[in-house]
Amino acid sequence: MNYLNYPARMEYLPGFLDYIRNEMIDLGINMEIIFEVELACEEILVNIIKYAYSGKVGDIDVGVEYEDEGEFIVYIIDRGECFNILQVENPDVEASLDERDEGGLGIHFARSLMDEIDYKRDEDKNIVIMKKRILRKQGSGDNENKK
Repeated sequence: MNYLNYPARMEYLPGFLDYIRNEMIDLGINMEIIFEVELACEEILVNIIKYAYSGKVGDIDVGVEYEDEGEFIVYIIDRGECFNILQVENPDVEASLDERDEGGLGIHFARSLMDEIDYKRDEDKNIVIMKKRILRKQGSGDNENKK
């Protein structure tokens, strides 16, 4: 698998998202699913850009793959401070804005858009693995997909 590597800076965010979007377009995935995956990835990437390196210079690797079983997988890797997104509690979205704790909404949003999100720490790397199931229409013979 090839990875796209850019510095962890906001000006590179569109490049990461273009890469993910173009890979999905090439697979014939419908635009609604592309939009969901793109939004989830944007939330995770922005968190890494803002917080992973604590003002130091760092980078992000993004890789994608499509498994024949119908899963589109995005790998987002950084070498910043250890941060397990699975340990972030879901925010109380029913609470008023004044009562709500700051943070966590983007990760909650990403979780709701993807079918599965995993995390592992490997040596000095945070690895976020995001999966979206892509079901092909039975017997249609075309590249259109649905949820």
